[in-house]
Amino acid sequence: MPTFEQALERMESKRVYIDTNILIYFFNKEQKYFSLVSQFLQLCASRKILGVASELVVAEILVQPYRERNLDAVAQIKAFFAQKDFLHVSAHPPGFIGESAILAGERGMKLIDAMHLHTALSNRCDFFITHDGNFKSTNAMEVIQIREFVGDSSGAHSPSQAGKNPSIDK
Repeated sequence: MPTFEQALERMESKRVYIDTNILIYFFNKEQKYFSLVSQFLQLCASRKILGVASELVVAEILVQPYRERNLDAVAQIKAFFAQKDFLHVSAHPPGFIGESAILAGERGMKLIDAMHLHTALSNRCDFFITHDGNFKSTNAMEVIQIREFVGDSSGAHSPSQAGKNPSIDK
């Protein structure tokens, strides 16, 4: 089985879509994943990996701090994503939601997963890093399952990520 360091080497100089759960592990300093996620984000910060997120990722991460009325956390998260030359945060163009709905319907996916997939494909990402076991690698994009590097064999991690096994070929 390849190591996380080998996966990071494969991602160097490539566009990598970052699923929400990866960034939640970082912000929450999730003990099991924090070291791996930090290594990955350091490579994004040094531009060795071209990290791509979406407005959807930012919004999903902001839900909990808003729910808890933690405005300091909201400000920190917004500052994190506003850093110059760090992550590309993709905006969603007109028609994005409808196209994502088609993708979800055709592939038996939850809409939120289809929106992440659509963003990754639209941004020509080579990799998709996630903890969500419902995403599988194809010829179009390699999925890096972070859980594989800590011996976690559980599937989908969050309620929004449960469902069928979507293919990520366009």
